[in-house]
Amino acid sequence: MSTPMPSERSARITAWPGSAAAEPESLIPTRQPRDSPATDHLLSDYARQHAAQLARFLAIGAALAVLNLGFLHLLRTSLSIPDSVAVAIMYVCGALPHFVAHRWITYHAQDQPVRPQGERYVVMLVCNFLLMQALVALAARLSLSPYLAVMTSTAFTMTFNFLAMTHVVFRRRQESAARHSSGEAHGAHDIALAAELPRELIGILEQRGVMAGSVLVLANRPLGTHLRRAPQFQATRGSVLEAPTLLRERHFSAVVVQLDTLPHSAAEALLARMASLLTPSTLLVIAWPTRVCGAQGWDGAHLALLRSGYERVWPHRGARFWASARIACARAGRTCSIVVPVYNEKDTFPQLMHRLLEKRLDHLGLEREIILVESNSTDGTRELVADFADTPGVRILWEDAPRGKGHAVRTGLAAVTGDIVMIQDADLEYDVNDYDVLLQPLLLDQAAFVLGSRHSGDVPMREFTDQPLLGPILNAAHWFFTGIINVLYGQRLKDPFTMYKVFRRDCLYGLTFECNRFDFDHELVIKLLLKGHQPLEIPVNYRSRSFRQGKKIRFFRDPPTWVAADVRFRLRRLRPKFD
Repeated sequence: MSTPMPSERSARITAWPGSAAAEPESLIPTRQPRDSPATDHLLSDYARQHAAQLARFLAIGAALAVLNLGFLHLLRTSLSIPDSVAVAIMYVCGALPHFVAHRWITYHAQDQPVRPQGERYVVMLVCNFLLMQALVALAARLSLSPYLAVMTSTAFTMTFNFLAMTHVVFRRRQESAARHSSGEAHGAHDIALAAELPRELIGILEQRGVMAGSVLVLANRPLGTHLRRAPQFQATRGSVLEAPTLLRERHFSAVVVQLDTLPHSAAEALLARMASLLTPSTLLVIAWPTRVCGAQGWDGAHLALLRSGYERVWPHRGARFWASARIACARAGRTCSIVVPVYNEKDTFPQLMHRLLEKRLDHLGLEREIILVESNSTDGTRELVADFADTPGVRILWEDAPRGKGHAVRTGLAAVTGDIVMIQDADLEYDVNDYDVLLQPLLLDQAAFVLGSRHSGDVPMREFTDQPLLGPILNAAHWFFTGIINVLYGQRLKDPFTMYKVFRRDCLYGLTFECNRFDFDHELVIKLLLKGHQPLEIPVNYRSRSFRQGKKIRFFRDPPTWVAADVRFRLRRLRPKFD
C-alpha cells in the first residue's frame, strides 16, 4: 500500500465549514460567472422554496417600520425636541431593536445557519445611524419631512440586510456543492484532526460521557455557527447518505447525524440501517427538528428511535433540537412489568393477586412480570405476600420499613426489566380488565406514555355512601390540583394523578426521583412532561374507597407536599443522570 503524498494528505484534512481556518486549494470552489446557468438555477430555486418566508420578511419589516415612525411622531409632538435628537432616541429605543429583530427574522426565515461577524454587525449599526442622521439633516435643509428620511434609511437597511444575507447563503451553498462534488471526484472525506464543532454538540458529547475520540459527522449542510475548537475530538465528515459506507470503514466514539433534510420515513429507515453497524459503546446524536418527527413531536422521535433499534434516549433542547441514544440490547420478546406497592392491604391483596394472575397478556404479544414491593406491613399482609414467592412471573422486593408509596414505587421501577411499565395499586380501586385498552396505544406506537383517566364524561369520580360530603370535597380538590399542573406546565390533563400510569421503560432513562409519599404521583408525571413526553389519557373504570375503608392519603399532610412538588419542579431545571 502506497503512502499518500504530503500534498494529498493536507488536501484531505480541513477545518469545519464556516470556520476561520483556510480551506485546501483543491476544495476551494471556483467562482462562477453571474450569468452562469448554475447561478440562475440557484436563484430560481431559492425564490421558489422561500417565497412565503420572503413575504414574511417584508411584512414584518414594514410593520416594525410603522411602529418606529409612530414612536418618532410621539417624540416630536409630545416633547417638542429637535428632529436630530428625536431620531437618535427613536433609533436607540425603536430602530435598534427593529434592526436586531429584522436580522434574526431574516436568518431564521431562510432556515440557514448564517450569522455575521461581530465587527461587521457593529459597523453596520453605526453606518445606518450616520446615514439616518445625514438624511434627516438633508431633509431639514430641503424643507422635507423627517419621516421621509427615516423611511429612506429603513428601506436601505432592509435592502442591505437582505443582500448581505443572500450573498452568504448563496456562497455557502455553492461551496457546499463544490466540496461535495470534489469529494465524489477524489473518493475522499474531510477529516479534521482538531475538530471545530458546535458548542451545543460538544456539551452533549461530554454530558453523555464521550470526552474524547473520533466523531463521525453526517450532514448535508453546516450543523451550526457557534463553533468551538475541540482538540480532544477528531471529526470525520460526510453526507447523510454515506453513513453505511463510513461506519463500515472504522469505529467511532460518536456519530452525529443531521436529519433536517430527510422526511420522517426516510430518516427512520436510515437510523435502522445504522443501528446494525454501530457498536454498543458508540453514542448516536441526532439533529432532528420537531417537524421531521411527525405530529407526535418528541414522542414521535422517541418511538422512531425505539423502533429503529435504539434505547437510552434523551432529548437535548437548545438553539436546535437534538437527541442522543445508544443501540439497544437484543431481547427475546416484549415484556410488561407491573409494579405493585403493598402496605397493610390484607383485605384486598389476595383478591388483587388472583385477578392479576388470571389476567393474561399473551394475546397482545407480551410476557408479564409482576413486581411486588412489600413495605413491612403490620396487619399480616407481609405473610400473604410471602405466599407468592415461588409463583412464576412474580418477583418480591422486601422493604424493612414503610417509607411511603412513592418510595415503594421507586424501588419497583429500579428493578423492572420489561419494555413497558405499569403501576398497579393493591386496593382494588382500579379494574385490571382495562389493561388491554391502556396497552394498545403503546403496542401500536401511538404513544409512549398513557394515563388511565378516572374523570370521563359527567360521572363524579368519587361518591361515598358512608361519608356523603367527602366525595364532593375530594372531587373539588382534584380539579384544583389538576389546574395547578395544567397552568404551570401548559397542559390540558384531566387526571394526572391517576394510579394507572403506563409508559415505555425507556421514558425513565436519565430521570432521578426523590419523592417518597403520594407526591411521587406528581413528580413522575411532571418529569415525564419536562422530558418531552405528552401523555395520552384513556378513560378507565374506577371505584374509590373512603378513609374509613382504608384510604391512606392524609387530608392535611399530603396536599401541601403536592403543591410544593409542583412549584419546585417547575422552578428547577431537569438535570439528567446518565450511566
